[in-house]
Amino acid sequence: MGWLGRAPSCGASSDDGSWCVHRARLLSSLSLLACTLVGCSVSLDANRTQCSSDADCTARGAAFAGSHCLASVCQADPKWACVAGSSSPPVTTGGPFRVTMHFTDLVKRTPLVGVHAELCRKVDVSCAEPAASVVSDTSGSILLQIEAAFSGYLSIHDDAIVPTLYFFNPTIDRDLDIPALSLSNGSARGALLGQLQADTTRADVLLHAFDCQGNGASEVSFSITPNDGQVIPYYLSSGLPTRSSTETDSTGYGGFVNLASGTVTVTATNGRTKTVLDSLTLVVRAGSATWSSLVPQ
Repeated sequence: MGWLGRAPSCGASSDDGSWCVHRARLLSSLSLLACTLVGCSVSLDANRTQCSSDADCTARGAAFAGSHCLASVCQADPKWACVAGSSSPPVTTGGPFRVTMHFTDLVKRTPLVGVHAELCRKVDVSCAEPAASVVSDTSGSILLQIEAAFSGYLSIHDDAIVPTLYFFNPTIDRDLDIPALSLSNGSARGALLGQLQADTTRADVLLHAFDCQGNGASEVSFSITPNDGQVIPYYLSSGLPTRSSTETDSTGYGGFVNLASGTVTVTATNGRTKTVLDSLTLVVRAGSATWSSLVPQ
């Protein structure tokens, strides 16, 4: 009935076979259209057995890339569900936002008091005109007021630590209390870089990959450009940096050492699906460390 008009029946005794085939095709098309509009899983029949392992899902083709075999059905991995989303990121408004940070000694695990920190806009690569300057208090903490949509980094320095640049990623869009940053002294950094056979006079980058659930992400690989051929990639394994790994463990940490001063672009890729998760341009300085997070976009 309705806009389809009066249709003949399609029972076993129906003699209008062409209409029945046409109706079946039409209903199938409408089902697929509805699925597209409301968002369905990759399976139209959730009760059908699709797989017995993740490899079975991979073998089903590009539509199932990154899916896992759960309850015999290929389903998206919740760790990376946000990567496939098509919604635009929220517009950052409001502010300024209160951002609290804490500095601790990497070796002693004690608060670092009297550490200087300047808030720098990304375009100000030398931080010649800081947006704010603060000093850590007796608990090793600082409080920053950061405007909405601020894009930049914190330049952290003191005689007791290795100069460090901390890049905010993603953009600050709310009040935050950032977990403690463990800052290294010269001798501790020298020992770690010596293990990686790196030059302490060059720059290094520490990266922390996160998944869609806000946890440290395993199976993520990092790349960097430009690369002058002397850059050494590393990943954290059993709490120590190593050159033998090719992707992150459950902590999500890795990075690069032996970098020339300048700007570099780092990229995080899902090692399993080869999907690019995030990319970020950073400032690196000789004899300094640069930190940042990479998050699914």
